[in-house]
Amino acid sequence: MRDKRAILVLVVLPVGAVVAPAEGLNAQGCASWTESAATGPSARYAHAMAYDSAHDRVVLFGGVGAALPYLADTWEWDGDGWSLVADAGPAARVDHAMAFDSARGKIVLFGGQNGTGALGDTWEWDGDQWTQRNVIGPMARAQHSMVFDAQRGRVVLFGGGSIAGLLGDTWEWNGEAWSQPAATGPSARSQHAMAFDSVRGRAVLFGGFDGQVRGDTWEWDGSQWAQTSSTGPAPRVYHSMAFDQASNRTVVFGGNDGIHPFAPADTWKWDGSRWEQLSPETNPGGRWYASLVFAGSQHRNLLFGGYVYRDGVQGDTWSLELDPAIIEHPSSSTTDALQSAVLAVAGQGSETLAYQWRKSGAEIIDGGNVSGATTSTLTINPVHMSDAGTYDCVVSNVCGSVTSDPATLTVICYGDIAPALGGGDNLVNINDLLEIIGEWGPCNDACPEDIAPPPEGDNTVNLNDLLAVINAWGPCP
Repeated sequence: MRDKRAILVLVVLPVGAVVAPAEGLNAQGCASWTESAATGPSARYAHAMAYDSAHDRVVLFGGVGAALPYLADTWEWDGDGWSLVADAGPAARVDHAMAFDSARGKIVLFGGQNGTGALGDTWEWDGDQWTQRNVIGPMARAQHSMVFDAQRGRVVLFGGGSIAGLLGDTWEWNGEAWSQPAATGPSARSQHAMAFDSVRGRAVLFGGFDGQVRGDTWEWDGSQWAQTSSTGPAPRVYHSMAFDQASNRTVVFGGNDGIHPFAPADTWKWDGSRWEQLSPETNPGGRWYASLVFAGSQHRNLLFGGYVYRDGVQGDTWSLELDPAIIEHPSSSTTDALQSAVLAVAGQGSETLAYQWRKSGAEIIDGGNVSGATTSTLTINPVHMSDAGTYDCVVSNVCGSVTSDPATLTVICYGDIAPALGGGDNLVNINDLLEIIGEWGPCNDACPEDIAPPPEGDNTVNLNDLLAVINAWGPCP
């Protein structure tokens, strides 16, 4: 077991009654854990990880093994294996927190503890080296949580334990300074976990210890905290949590109930309104103090290490995939009227997938110029001006559903270049003809009057462009 005497702010959990299992749905076969054979960091727990989307790497720092000293090594996972990338940087520590600031392309590390006390330093990893930011910020602490709010461009930190006791403060880092935006929210606590739901724009917090072990769910919307659920996974601490961007669900795994030395091996997902327990055929085994992140381009969650009762400190790597998932989203596109447009999505699931394309939230049906409304590929041929808009696809099976990112289809009326260059009145008429005559002669690559021959013209406004307007004369299709 961990040497609690060496960790000054570790809260000793109380002895109490066994917590009854929480109510929830049980989804067989809707998630799968897979162990990697790759070797990498030494066995450890109380480390931190974050996914660096700029370099497509999962970054791991610090922690502690079966015996002291604490660790100060930096490792990266590239989807196939681990590599040691740095021994210099922040001092050795445990119970710190990390989050990737995608707006600035840097991983932010704050706090932790080194065996003599809590730390209050801020560091950034740019994919090559660590840099300490000499700023004033949150009180020194450990066992806190951090996420990056991608919609607002802020790292969000909550809670933790300090020399003054448990903390219930919320802080934000904008890349230059820390600020404290909220005074109320979840009870002061440590040993909780957080993840950022990028679809709903919410930081999700679950569990922790505030004098007793909690099983409550809270969400931060950028201005205030709100409790969203008091049911779901059993109360726990030292659990792992991540937002699965392939299924648009927040995932919780493992932890400790604060009563027994063993840990649950349960996997849960949160859709923003309810918790659902999953039952994969295999799992990493009950553990606490592991780290879990979603590795974007790999379309899966990555878990490393942790502590298993009787088996001790772990150094294994596992991946978790939820079902159904989207591994390729539709792309926005621009096309001329009367041409064709194709929108595609790639879904993944162990059960048969169903697809439903939507425009502005309304379901599309086949007919006329539309085909493939209930397949992975939507085709619109020919495209009319009225087909312009925002499209998405709902992918579903017996395990649930997930909605793709939206894609915008922009439709251009060929020949409609006036009154505003590039079109504006959905009518090819004398205004467009006069625009051609007024710009007659050579032009550069950005000349909007140079429409013929399609698609890019010939860098000259001439008879070809005049005839193209005449041939397209009348209302846009």
